[in-house]
Amino acid sequence: MIPPDEARRIAEVFAGGYVRFPDRYIVPPTTPPDDRETMLYARALSAARNPAVQRLGAGLRGRLAKRLGRPPLPLELVQGITDDMHQLVIYVPDPPGVEVFSAVEWTLGNALGRDTSPLTGALMGAGDCEDIAASTSSVGISQGLDMRPKWWWNQPGELQNHVLASWRDAGRIISVETTVPGAIVGETPQQTVDRIGAEAVRRILGVAA
Repeated sequence: MIPPDEARRIAEVFAGGYVRFPDRYIVPPTTPPDDRETMLYARALSAARNPAVQRLGAGLRGRLAKRLGRPPLPLELVQGITDDMHQLVIYVPDPPGVEVFSAVEWTLGNALGRDTSPLTGALMGAGDCEDIAASTSSVGISQGLDMRPKWWWNQPGELQNHVLASWRDAGRIISVETTVPGAIVGETPQQTVDRIGAEAVRRILGVAA
């Protein structure tokens, strides 16, 4: 169930001209950040209703439960889905100066990755930070987690800003960095960069060393 305030916000954004945007939508550069977040959240919500995404989420939950020997706690499930997404989708940036929002189903199933996914046996999908954040959020939503893509503005020296996910747990909003492999739930993107090393993630986040 979409919270009433979110449903109103999504309706307002779509009424502003974003109705029925296709699998690959070039976002006008004048689109406000709040509208961009709402568009990505709508993509995640829509895909979470897709039986294929629900099956994927259930499979990742079951895989994690088997590894743990018990049902995963919510934090463990968020971390597990975030980690597993890197075995499903590789990072490929949008062309410079262009912002493209992809449908979750397109990101997961476009088979543009170079490698075979060890989880599915098929070629991996491909997408940039907002595509991966929307896909991770969607799989999480399908498993009952309150997740959504989140715009992160503080990216020095870049033409575009970074998108991650957030998870609401017992009233707390927790950062979920979805683009960098090895990120820990609760870290901000900058904390992930500081821990892993700026050189290792410069190409992804564009943060100066």
